[in-house]
Amino acid sequence: MKAAKIERFDEKNKNSILTRDHSFRVVLGNNSTNTFSNRKHLTKFLAETNEFLKTKLFELNKIYIEVFTEYRKMWFYFDNEQREIIAMRFDEDLQFINKSFTLIIDRSGWENGNWMVFKHLGNIITMFEGILREMIDVQRTKSNYVEKRNLEVVASRLEYLKKTIEDWGK
Repeated sequence: MKAAKIERFDEKNKNSILTRDHSFRVVLGNNSTNTFSNRKHLTKFLAETNEFLKTKLFELNKIYIEVFTEYRKMWFYFDNEQREIIAMRFDEDLQFINKSFTLIIDRSGWENGNWMVFKHLGNIITMFEGILREMIDVQRTKSNYVEKRNLEVVASRLEYLKKTIEDWGK
């Protein structure tokens, strides 16, 4: 199964005059730094972080499915001019999101993988926020209030997901 797997951390350096270097440190891309006095706690945190990231990737994938489904339902409402403009932009945004998913999986083990994973999660969320905003506006102009409410629910789930990712490890 595909998953992000971060493994990078800073080793202890007992010879350093800085006390922060006397602990293991894990720096994540959401601006959190976690220190651990022993390797057991470090390993546990890395395992929990990887499980957290896997869960968030699954949640984002579920949002991707829902957004794509709603987009394809909306496609029939577009007139020819809208279809050209909106459909092209949505297609490009969805391709960018797909690429970001792949980058998360492929680059999580890199030297700067701890940072890259959170950066690309943020990119995906930002793209979804823009797509959902536009889709909600289209549904509002077409007076499709049920579909608009469904999209607003997805947007609120996305906002909660964004907050949990930003707060992880802090």
